[in-house]
Formats: sequence, C-alpha cells, structure tokens
Amino acid sequence: MKFLKYISCLYPALLIFSCSGSILPFEDANIINCTGTITYVSDIQDQATYYIHSDITYQGTDHLYPTNLPEAYKIDKMRVVFSGKLIECPPDPPCYAQQIKLSAMKAINGN
Repeated sequence: MKFLKYISCLYPALLIFSCSGSILPFEDANIINCTGTITYVSDIQDQATYYIHSDITYQGTDHLYPTNLPEAYKIDKMRVVFSGKLIECPPDPPCYAQQIKLSAMKAINGN
C-alpha cells in the first residue's frame, strides 16, 4: 500500500518535469559562470575600483564591474571562478564595463 502512495505522489512531479523539458523553472541568458582575474584600476574619490577581467567576452566586453565584490576578493591579479547576473547599463551616463551582481565567487588556487 505504501508503494502506491509513493507512486501517486511522484506521478504529478514526474509529469511536470517531463513536460517542461528542464528541471530548472526558467533559463536566464544574463546569468553567467566563468573564470577571470580581479584587476585593480584606480582610486576614484578615495575609493578603490576593481574589475573582473573575464576569460570570455560577454555582450562585447571582457571587463565586468562587480557591484557587490566582497572585501576578501579585492586583491589585484587574483584568479577567481564566479557566477552572477549581468545588469543592464543605463544609457546615460555610459558604462565603461558590464555590471554584474555576483552570486558566488571562489579563488582559484595556485595564482
């Protein structure tokens, strides 16, 4: 009897996932996973500016500006693997790098 209860619970879930074509509820082209190098650029109004020089070009640039880079990763030339969502730049003023909101980041050993 328990077996039939499990089957009756699993059947709707199986039906939903088989019809969707994917286990993920949606796909977002603005979410990226990549490797890159943290780059220190300059001090702007007494603030250090860091970019990620991505190993892959996204939307015409390989320079990404992380809006939420953790302090522990603000090290020039640190190699990292990261995930995040690309943020659309407003038309005015122009963006000099593609903005990204990081969701995960890890330093790559050996660099």
